[in-house]
Amino acid sequence: MEPKGLAELAVTLGWLHGQLPQGFEFFAAWPPDDIDTTVDVSIDELVALVRESRIGTRSRYRVAAPATR
Repeated sequence: MEPKGLAELAVTLGWLHGQLPQGFEFFAAWPPDDIDTTVDVSIDELVALVRESRIGTRSRYRVAAPATR
């Protein structure tokens, strides 16, 4: 993915996290690949992985719900 696209995806994931009352899962996979790893991450960790283009294609990233405001 191009750097601009990575930056936009990172911003979108951060925004989405703030909008959802529950957590969410994110993964990038190409069929027929199976997801073989689930990783619990904070939204900051996920955003950093995306910005650095380090998302694993066989990993599911589980992000906890945002803290109550």
